[in-house]
Amino acid sequence: MTALDIPQATSDTGLFPYFEDIIEYQHYAENAQQGDGESDDSSDEYEEEDNSFQNQRLDAQHLNLDQIFTELQKRRLKARGFFSDDAKTLQQAFDAEYEAYQETKRKERIANKERRERERLEKKRRKRIEIELKNEQEQLDHDERLAALLVLVKQGRAPTNCRIELNAVTARTFAFAQYAPSSNIVYLDVSNQGLPD
Repeated sequence: MTALDIPQATSDTGLFPYFEDIIEYQHYAENAQQGDGESDDSSDEYEEEDNSFQNQRLDAQHLNLDQIFTELQKRRLKARGFFSDDAKTLQQAFDAEYEAYQETKRKERIANKERRERERLEKKRRKRIEIELKNEQEQLDHDERLAALLVLVKQGRAPTNCRIELNAVTARTFAFAQYAPSSNIVYLDVSNQGLPD
C-alpha cells in the first residue's frame, strides 16, 4: 500500500478513548505548573458556624466544686478535694480537649478545601477534554482522507511511508494516534505545512 492508496472512510469515534488519557495528562500538567486563569471561589464557600459544645473554650473557674468533681470523674482524673487544685487540673483537660478539637476541625477544613479544588480541576479538565475531542471530531468530519488513515493506523494497516496534510488540530490528533501499539508508520512527511512544534 502506498501513500495514495488510503481508502475513503468516515471518521471513527472509536479512536478517541486513547486520545483522552494523553489530553488529560497534558492539561493536568499545565494546571499544576501555571494558573488556569479562572477565579477560585472555593475559598469563599459558606461554612456553617460551629456552635457545638466542643468548640467552646470552657472555664473551670465558673464551676462549683461538685461540678468540677463530676467533670473530673468523666475524664477519669483524680480529684484532690481542693477547688484551686481541681479547677487547675480540669482546666488543663478542658484546654487539651479544645485544642484537639480545633486541630481536628482545622484538618477537616483543609481536607474539604483540597477536595473542592480537586473537584473544580476535574470539572475543568473534563470540559477541556470535551472541547478538544469535539474540535478534533469536527476536523475529521471534514477530512475523510485523514479519518481513513487514522482507521488504518488503528488497525495496523497504514502505509509505512506516507504524507498527509495536517493543521494544528489534526496534527495533534494524528500524533496521539501514533501512540497506539498497532501503529506501523515508519516515515511520515508533514513538511512545509507551517505546523507548530
